Amino acid sequence: MMEDMWKTINIIVNVAANTKFDERYDVALDVNTFGSKNVLDFAKKCEAGDASPCHNWCPTLEGCEVSQ
Repeated sequence: MMEDMWKTINIIVNVAANTKFDERYDVALDVNTFGSKNVLDFAKKCEAGDASPCHNWCPTLEGCEVSQ
């Protein structure tokens, strides 16, 4: 099943985040940091399109960067 997904997915939008400011550190780190890393690792395996670039979103567009 994963192989089929890697062959067909060409767009990935990651909007998952934990926005509770009083969340336990380990839970927030797991969701906000490791979750993004898992999405990026998955995207790097996708073959259907250029799903690997990671675009960092920021509302002011100042300090935004695009990394490969």
